[in-house]
Amino acid sequence: IAQDFLAFCLLAQRNGVVPAGWSWPECLKVAGSFVCFGKNFYCTRDDPLNTGHSPHAAITHPPPPYTTHKAFEKSDAQERWGSENVFQAMMGGRSLRFTAESVYGQAAQALAMEEPNEETTQANENAAAWARGDTSVVAGVGGAAAW
Repeated sequence: IAQDFLAFCLLAQRNGVVPAGWSWPECLKVAGSFVCFGKNFYCTRDDPLNTGHSPHAAITHPPPPYTTHKAFEKSDAQERWGSENVFQAMMGGRSLRFTAESVYGQAAQALAMEEPNEETTQANENAAAWARGDTSVVAGVGGAAAW
């Protein structure tokens, strides 16, 4: 999950979606509280991003303090951020869909049906390099200490 989120952050930074004055370390702190979603996904208080840096990360049948949560669904997004309004961008605001399309440089429907564009492929490769230990990848999105 952290690797996928890093690819998203790299693309957001590259495509100018991140506002001026953005704090990546603060963003990552908040993001850590949202990632415990997914079928049979377990996380701990000491490893909320499930990066594998927790001494308990390999446990498959978790004892407390592990928690499991259902998949994050559209209704969960609506409860957290309000109803989707695809016309919000025309009124000076942003919808979640518009933001995703700005980050990925592709329409949301295309993401599921087409090959990723070159920028997305590069961001995924950079995130994979970070997962293998290349901390230079995160220099523009908060740095190694934040990640």
